[in-house]
Amino acid sequence: MNIHLSIVSPVYRAEACIEELYQRLTTVLQNLPGPYEIIFVDDGSPDQSWARIKRLATQDAHVVALQLSRNFGQHHAIAAGLSASRGHYTVVMDCDLQHPPEVIPQLLAQAKAGADIVYTRHTIRMDSTFKQRTSRAFFFLVNLLSPLSVTPGQGSFSLLSRQVVDEYLRVADVHSHYLFVLHWLGFRSTCVDVEHSTRFAGASSYSLIALISHALNGITSHSTRLLHISTGVGLLFASFAIVQILYLIYRKWMHAIGVDGWASLMVVTWFVGGAILFSLGVMGLYLGRMFELTRHRPLFIVREQINGGQ
Repeated sequence: MNIHLSIVSPVYRAEACIEELYQRLTTVLQNLPGPYEIIFVDDGSPDQSWARIKRLATQDAHVVALQLSRNFGQHHAIAAGLSASRGHYTVVMDCDLQHPPEVIPQLLAQAKAGADIVYTRHTIRMDSTFKQRTSRAFFFLVNLLSPLSVTPGQGSFSLLSRQVVDEYLRVADVHSHYLFVLHWLGFRSTCVDVEHSTRFAGASSYSLIALISHALNGITSHSTRLLHISTGVGLLFASFAIVQILYLIYRKWMHAIGVDGWASLMVVTWFVGGAILFSLGVMGLYLGRMFELTRHRPLFIVREQINGGQ
């Protein structure tokens, strides 16, 4: 079957959202021209998400059900869904209904107008104040520490042409970040402002530690600026050391003033030691990324698939 539009939605701890998302997607997609498919990717969810996805797939041939062998993470689950997609266009969206399915016709219209990638930007976020602030900090750091220019408020809700999907799947980076890879790919793109809806049920599975790890993985996978900053910090400390040595020599020779100040010496030692450890940590992050890439492990493993196929 020649699929016109594919929907890819990774699922994790979202058993209460799946049927509502399916109903709203079906209502929208039935009013669009051409065949469609809805791909739910169970990312090792510990609840009853897979049972509900499986039931939908047995009742409706439009539903493609993928179950991964374990929890690989949101971005690898997206890659699994994209690899199974067959549509001329593919929409990626979260399963918690904060991405409203009713916006899909607008994204499709922009794609048919010539855009290969249609991003969405949340005009008003319905998240907590803490999450909104961490989101702004995340985008600030990404734009500061990487050559990419990501618009604040953008998320995974997007539409891709078939060519973009195929090129995305060629990026076999174990720490790839969906949004960053799309910006790195280039292609003609546009952005649609959408309303960020309230979560239908459940809570976000991203903790503060997970968000920090998420940011580090994205930055180190797409930029070497942290290494440049580390080098710059080292040069800065070396320059301060040279100036300090020249100053001490001047005091000793010109004014016969000895060198004292044990407390200040210890402060400088701890400060320089921290800078050295920071630099070593940055290099360790990049070396770790290189090691993981050399193992050539798959980004995901599909345990079971219902419907779909070529």
